[in-house]
Amino acid sequence: MLSIWQTAAAITAIMSAASAAAHSAGKHFAQPLSSGPKKNTAFLAKRLLEDRRVSIGERFRESVQRINENPITGDTHRALVMTAEDFVGSADSVVDVYYLDPPYTAQQYSRFYHVLETICTYEYPRLVDDEGRMTTGLYPTERFKSAFSSKKADKAFDHSLRNAAGQGSGVLISYSQSAEASTGNARMISLEELLAICRRHYGESGVRTDRMEHRYRQFNQSALSNQLRDDPEILITCKLH
Repeated sequence: MLSIWQTAAAITAIMSAASAAAHSAGKHFAQPLSSGPKKNTAFLAKRLLEDRRVSIGERFRESVQRINENPITGDTHRALVMTAEDFVGSADSVVDVYYLDPPYTAQQYSRFYHVLETICTYEYPRLVDDEGRMTTGLYPTERFKSAFSSKKADKAFDHSLRNAAGQGSGVLISYSQSAEASTGNARMISLEELLAICRRHYGESGVRTDRMEHRYRQFNQSALSNQLRDDPEILITCKLH
């Protein structure tokens, strides 16, 4: 019988091995690499061989060894399971500054990372559809859906910022803006709407915006071919005076 710590360490090691073998952009499970006439076939072939060459057993043992050599002792770490909007301002989160970087488009992140959740919970989705056909992968029926990736994004931000201001905390928000003529996904809340919420709780003088020079690498072919794409990153600072 494994202890709670041993179980957590083993799951962590399995997830590390799965990440090493993932055939996806950035190794983050979100966008599996696929072949096609417009793809860089030489690169894909090399990556495919490298990823398939990974030994899950060996990577698992290596990860377990690293965890065992650096054990976490004491009660200095906690894992909380709750939505971001419930976490901000809760008794578990009395801090000076919150950093918020939620998803902004309608693309639910649980579409991409459910593989890791399946490893943790072993509650796997059906692999055969209602007509008896093997599927390429179904999402869990009860998968989490973030309010920030829906038309409720304004309410999620309002709730979070109200709670943060109520306990006297500052807030840093990273906002990825979708510029005009961009092929990127439309944002569920505009920069203007978000700033209005910030000013509602922190006042006009308590909100500042800075345009960052950081640029994200685009992974889809249409974005790569669009020279007009420019999704600037905006840092919003909220503090009480």
